[in-house]
Amino acid sequence: MKVGTVHSIVFRKTRPRRATPPTPPEQPVLDSFTVGAIRRHVHTKFAAKQAFTLASLTGNLKEASIIPESTYKILLWRLLHKMGF
Repeated sequence: MKVGTVHSIVFRKTRPRRATPPTPPEQPVLDSFTVGAIRRHVHTKFAAKQAFTLASLTGNLKEASIIPESTYKILLWRLLHKMGF
Protein backbone atom coordinates (compact mmCIF):
# COMPACT_ATOMS: atom_id res chain seq x y z
CA MET A 1 0.00 0.00 0.00
CA LYS A 2 1.02 3.55 -0.59
CA VAL A 3 1.67 5.96 2.25
CA GLY A 4 -1.17 8.23 1.13
CA THR A 5 -3.67 5.36 1.23
CA VAL A 6 -2.64 4.34 4.75
CA HIS A 7 -2.78 7.94 5.86
CA SER A 8 -6.29 8.40 4.49
CA ILE A 9 -7.52 5.20 6.18
CA VAL A 10 -6.03 6.19 9.55
CA PHE A 11 -7.17 9.77 9.25
CA ARG A 12 -10.71 8.74 8.35
CA LYS A 13 -11.03 6.40 11.34
CA THR A 14 -9.57 8.72 13.97
CA ARG A 15 -11.15 11.98 12.87
CA PRO A 16 -14.33 12.79 14.78
CA ARG A 17 -17.45 13.40 12.75
CA ARG A 18 -18.63 16.95 12.46
CA ALA A 19 -21.69 17.73 14.46
CA THR A 20 -24.50 19.55 12.76
CA PRO A 21 -24.07 23.29 13.12
CA PRO A 22 -26.22 24.85 15.82
CA THR A 23 -29.29 26.59 14.55
CA PRO A 24 -29.48 30.29 15.33
CA PRO A 25 -32.20 31.36 17.76
CA GLU A 26 -35.45 32.30 16.11
CA GLN A 27 -36.08 35.99 15.80
CA PRO A 28 -39.38 37.14 17.24
CA VAL A 29 -42.02 38.00 14.69
CA LEU A 30 -43.29 41.54 15.07
CA ASP A 31 -46.75 42.09 13.64
CA SER A 32 -48.25 45.40 12.54
CA PHE A 33 -49.81 46.02 15.97
CA THR A 34 -46.41 45.70 17.66
CA VAL A 35 -44.79 47.95 15.06
CA GLY A 36 -47.50 50.55 15.69
CA ALA A 37 -46.98 50.31 19.45
CA ILE A 38 -43.23 50.83 18.97
CA ARG A 39 -43.93 53.84 16.73
CA ARG A 40 -46.28 55.36 19.34
CA HIS A 41 -43.70 54.75 22.07
CA VAL A 42 -40.96 56.50 20.08
CA HIS A 43 -43.25 59.42 19.17
CA THR A 44 -44.17 59.79 22.84
CA LYS A 45 -40.48 60.04 23.70
CA PHE A 46 -39.97 62.65 20.97
CA ALA A 47 -42.99 64.67 22.13
CA ALA A 48 -41.70 64.67 25.70
CA LYS A 49 -38.28 65.78 24.37
CA GLN A 50 -36.60 62.85 26.09
CA ALA A 51 -33.24 61.66 24.84
CA PHE A 52 -32.91 57.91 24.53
CA THR A 53 -30.45 55.35 23.29
CA LEU A 54 -31.14 52.12 21.52
CA ALA A 55 -30.34 50.19 24.70
CA SER A 56 -32.70 52.29 26.84
CA LEU A 57 -35.44 52.09 24.22
CA THR A 58 -35.07 48.31 24.04
CA GLY A 59 -35.24 48.10 27.83
CA ASN A 60 -38.32 50.32 27.98
CA LEU A 61 -40.12 48.32 25.30
CA LYS A 62 -39.30 45.05 27.05
CA GLU A 63 -40.43 46.51 30.38
CA ALA A 64 -43.73 47.58 28.82
CA SER A 65 -44.12 44.07 27.30
CA ILE A 66 -44.31 45.50 23.79
CA ILE A 67 -41.47 43.32 22.52
CA PRO A 68 -40.40 39.88 23.81
CA GLU A 69 -37.50 39.55 26.24
CA SER A 70 -35.50 37.63 23.63
CA THR A 71 -35.37 40.62 21.25
CA TYR A 72 -31.89 41.86 20.39
CA LYS A 73 -30.95 45.53 19.97
CA ILE A 74 -29.95 44.93 16.35
CA LEU A 75 -33.47 43.72 15.48
CA LEU A 76 -34.95 46.88 16.98
CA TRP A 77 -32.37 49.01 15.15
CA ARG A 78 -33.28 47.42 11.82
CA LEU A 79 -36.98 47.87 12.52
CA LEU A 80 -36.55 51.54 13.46
CA HIS A 81 -34.51 52.07 10.29
CA LYS A 82 -37.26 50.50 8.17
CA MET A 83 -39.82 52.69 9.94
CA GLY A 84 -37.87 55.80 8.99
CA PHE A 85 -36.38 56.82 12.33
